[in-house]
Amino acid sequence: ATTNAAVTEAQTNGVNAINGIKVPTKSTVKEAAKKAVADAATAKNNAIDSSNLTAEEKAALKQKVTEAQNAADQAIDNATSNAAVTEAQNSGVNAIDGIKVPTTSTTKEQAITDLNKAVDEAKKAIDQDNNLTNEEKQTVKDQIDSDAKNAQDTINNAKTNDDVKKAAADGT
Repeated sequence: ATTNAAVTEAQTNGVNAINGIKVPTKSTVKEAAKKAVADAATAKNNAIDSSNLTAEEKAALKQKVTEAQNAADQAIDNATSNAAVTEAQNSGVNAIDGIKVPTTSTTKEQAITDLNKAVDEAKKAIDQDNNLTNEEKQTVKDQIDSDAKNAQDTINNAKTNDDVKKAAADGT
């Protein structure tokens, strides 16, 4: 610039160019990492929902997923480089993937074990009853087996811990 006007024009153009630079308010790298963690959490929650666990068992597992997702999101927010974001993302996804969804409900398994124990005890008592003929004993045992099968089906289809307890109590 050789004149004051040219200097002023260059200055104005430079200031306008600087002001025109938009500083992103969100990191696309961090947003993508959070989405990957959220997708892992959604997949894990879907697996939990489709399991045969009771509502209480599902809720406890989903709480673990939420805690892992929140920790990963926090680590992603605190990351100061793309490499740190990727590390936080991978750590979060691995933590979520590491949450095991049992194939059987411990509550239901315990109820079925207790039910089977009660069935065995009832059959032993019948065998020791000398007032019944062998045919009468077998008829009663068959009825116990039928009732136990119904109770076991009800336990397996129960949605909550209370439903499991009620089914087990009704069956014994």
